[in-house]
Amino acid sequence: MPDWIVSKTVARLSLVVRLKQQQGIAMKPLTIAVGVSLFMLSFAGAVEAAFLQWGRALVPTTSEPRCMQIAADVARRSGLQNIHAGSVEVTGNTIDAFVVLTCVGRGAGNQSFGIVMVVADANDVAISTRDRIKSIFQTSGP
Repeated sequence: MPDWIVSKTVARLSLVVRLKQQQGIAMKPLTIAVGVSLFMLSFAGAVEAAFLQWGRALVPTTSEPRCMQIAADVARRSGLQNIHAGSVEVTGNTIDAFVVLTCVGRGAGNQSFGIVMVVADANDVAISTRDRIKSIFQTSGP
């Protein structure tokens, strides 16, 4: 991945984190997940993507481990290939995008957030893939 893409993405993500912190939203788990994802992408020689799209979806569970199980199911249901499930992320790809799914538990009986990150060569592909997977995340059962 070209250095300018990584630096531009990191700058954008830093801005989002600062804005969310000003709103009083804890972003440490999301920051770690995105950082891990960018680190993994920096070693993917075949990925020459230029667009990163991400979004969050409320997942109908209050348990972060259960949310991660749902994320693995979402990856399978959405037709991702080469699925790898780790303790903090689920990754896979479509024919034209790389996808990372993770979860952020919010405690105190609040629903978990499912985070969907998509990297693709075309922005419209990244957006449509993100929206499709986010929709599956939102409608997955507890």
